[in-house]
Amino acid sequence: MLRAVSPHRATSVMEQLPVDDATAVLRGVHPGDLDALLADVSTDRAIKLRKLLAHPADTAGGLMNTDVHTASTTDSVADIIKRFAANPQALAGTTGIFVVDDEGRPTGTFEPADLLAGRTTPRAVPAIRASLPLQRVIDLFALHDFHALPVVDNDGRMLGAVAIDDVLEELLAERRPGRRRFARIRR
Repeated sequence: MLRAVSPHRATSVMEQLPVDDATAVLRGVHPGDLDALLADVSTDRAIKLRKLLAHPADTAGGLMNTDVHTASTTDSVADIIKRFAANPQALAGTTGIFVVDDEGRPTGTFEPADLLAGRTTPRAVPAIRASLPLQRVIDLFALHDFHALPVVDNDGRMLGAVAIDDVLEELLAERRPGRRRFARIRR
């Protein structure tokens, strides 16, 4: 798809896609074309995309999204609700708000329904390492009832999150032999 459009349009597509989807698309780009394509993407976005591409595709890090919502352990539920009420667009597509401590380690999560229901304490959530194999990520979603799980580095600091919809896309891709989420383009 990216070869079929102008370089300007390809850059625009990379800027507008959610970062995890853009990463999945870029995994199909020939390595020689990747630098040229990312050269015109905004610097901050290109840095995010390169960091995600550094994780193997078949790991939690390769599937995660770095655009996540967080709150501090010192934020009250009222503070969290007030922040998102001021910018409702920020909640579009939100699978959860992760509560992190002063070191950036996740301590729990509020899903949007939790906040609407008046839940005052975050639910404990299992954190997964970026290197966790995809099959184990799928297993954790099968065992736990969460819309998203936080992905952490080796020190337990939050890097991003894997959402259930991304896991579902992987499971559906497995049902179609020979097809991956975004297949590598062959030359």
